[in-house]
Amino acid sequence: MKDFKFFIKETFDSYKCKSRFDILKCLPVYNDENELIAYLRPITSDYRQSIRNCAEFMGDWRAQNPSISNSTFDITIERTERWLDNLIIGRDDRLLFLIQMLNGEYVGHVGYSSFNYDLELAEIDSILRGVKNAYPGIMTYSIRTLLWWGKNVIKLKEIELSTEEDNEKSMALYERCGFIIKKKKALIKVVKEDEVRWDPAENEDMENAERYSIVMKYNGD
Repeated sequence: MKDFKFFIKETFDSYKCKSRFDILKCLPVYNDENELIAYLRPITSDYRQSIRNCAEFMGDWRAQNPSISNSTFDITIERTERWLDNLIIGRDDRLLFLIQMLNGEYVGHVGYSSFNYDLELAEIDSILRGVKNAYPGIMTYSIRTLLWWGKNVIKLKEIELSTEEDNEKSMALYERCGFIIKKKKALIKVVKEDEVRWDPAENEDMENAERYSIVMKYNGD
């Protein structure tokens, strides 16, 4: 477990370009005709210089898609940068990729987080299409690329994700990518001064919860 944990940290740090001479590593995204259509571009530690207006357009995407998160709060560039600095770049077990089309346009993001090192398991999270009504199938192809990378590069044995119980569109997308339903998990509401969020209940099987999420597991090769 310790070796795998170290391997993930070392690999993710290199993709985040935390060291001065780390090389930018992008993952190619192909469609069903085996045509290159996009890249998964990791959000690197120098994103303020290398990804123009990153926090601004990511904040806009988040505001337009409140269901991506179990939290509700005021979105600002400063808050988005703190999130990127502390919870993306700063976390050893989290890596987020922007979906970049061949024309340079960023259209969404996908990533990995929440590792169980003993099981060599991780969750795909932050699945968001930021640009609507363009590039059909791009989320399917991007998730398939991330799954291939997870299985073949970082050697995950299990991959999971979570979605809202009533989000049929997302569940259909994940099923197309090879996921099946594993379980339903109860959530509880937490109200803070500047944020409202839904956290996993201590008893995830509790009945009559106000809200549930669906945990899905990857059932492919």
